[in-house]
Amino acid sequence: MLITTDAFFLEELQRNGLDLTYVALRQMYTKSRIRNREAVEKERRTAKRECDRRYWHKCGKYRKKEREKTSDRTA
Repeated sequence: MLITTDAFFLEELQRNGLDLTYVALRQMYTKSRIRNREAVEKERRTAKRECDRRYWHKCGKYRKKEREKTSDRTA
């Protein structure tokens, strides 16, 4: 198993010290990868929500302009 370090894994290492068995190290790594994945997913959800909000805001502005154009024609 190839272990790549991330912030969560380093945090787990600092918390548990350096005298570890392979099984404990593997569990720590698995736990840190899960936490890392959750953090990345949370960032993606936040970014998507922000992008969606900007998109619908633009759509609303466009629809408002279209309504104003049609109301100007009828007046």
